[in-house]
Amino acid sequence: MLICRSAAKVNLTLDVLRRRDDGYHELQSVAHTVGLWDTLRFELTDITDSGGFELRCNIQSLETDDNLCLKAARVWLDAVYDLYGMFWPGTRITLHKTIPSGAGLGGGSGNAAATLLALNHLHRALLPDSTLQRIALSLGADVPFFLRGGCALMEGIGERLQPLPALRGWLLIVQPAATLGTSEVYAAWDALPQADTPALSAAFSGSASATMQGILEASVPGNTASGARANTFPAALLANVLHNDLSFAAQVCGVAVTEIIEALKGCGAAGASMTGSGSAVFGVFDSEAAARQALRRLREPHGALCDVAYAAVAPFCEAGIEFAPFAPVSPVSPASVEAAPLAPRFGQSCGTVSEETS
Repeated sequence: MLICRSAAKVNLTLDVLRRRDDGYHELQSVAHTVGLWDTLRFELTDITDSGGFELRCNIQSLETDDNLCLKAARVWLDAVYDLYGMFWPGTRITLHKTIPSGAGLGGGSGNAAATLLALNHLHRALLPDSTLQRIALSLGADVPFFLRGGCALMEGIGERLQPLPALRGWLLIVQPAATLGTSEVYAAWDALPQADTPALSAAFSGSASATMQGILEASVPGNTASGARANTFPAALLANVLHNDLSFAAQVCGVAVTEIIEALKGCGAAGASMTGSGSAVFGVFDSEAAARQALRRLREPHGALCDVAYAAVAPFCEAGIEFAPFAPVSPVSPASVEAAPLAPRFGQSCGTVSEETS
């Protein structure tokens, strides 16, 4: 039996450059993994139906054939068959969800990346990293990002990744009661007149992401294009660069993005923005104590969080996927512990990953 967990992510910037002929949107985004975790357990079984995979989840409505865990398992198995011409024992996947859906936090994409890495580890790295990256992209634009985690500039539809220095700091993440579908938000963005969407202008396209990339790369001696992870940068210093082109589209779809951003700033956030296509909004803080104080203020009677589905405090983290054993977890705040090193990290050998025997 193998246990791992997958992180959430926030988009510190998201610039929509254009709508492509194939219906996808060309993007630039600086994304960062966050220490909110879903936990996955993988057990070898003699299952032969459903492609040899079974999914159990604490949220029963997610136990469907189109769950990204099962999709990832199947594309992994197809790739193994293409290389070796054989199938492998069945696997039961048990998923415990804590990252909310429909929030723009990438929970499902992280689950898919975890499934690819876990299956590959269980079967002694049958697939090379290049193949994992390729099949990860086939599952969704954010999945390749979670294979590595940390901070990165994402371009295209997510297939081009450039590592950036990781950030240090804390976030208060708030998801309104209203959830949004990705296609719904992008359709709203497509319908906006050019005058209302600066990202459609060549003068503005990609400006927020390019600005943040420049600041982060300049913060480290030399250049970080090699992917060095040892340096971290105070997130609060980037607060004025936070930006998401899709915020107005989400507002048009009925989510009070602007009001939540202002409420977070009013409670001490150095900056705030929506992540992904929404509906979650995050505020950036220097410390855990400051973020928790803001959460208490927002939860007061008549506060801005009277009608929300989810709120949590979490740190920036440098891993997209972690394998057990994890770092000690605070009994007060499971989301507040710094992430343990990924073992194995994508791109490294499996080494001596701790496995539990059933």
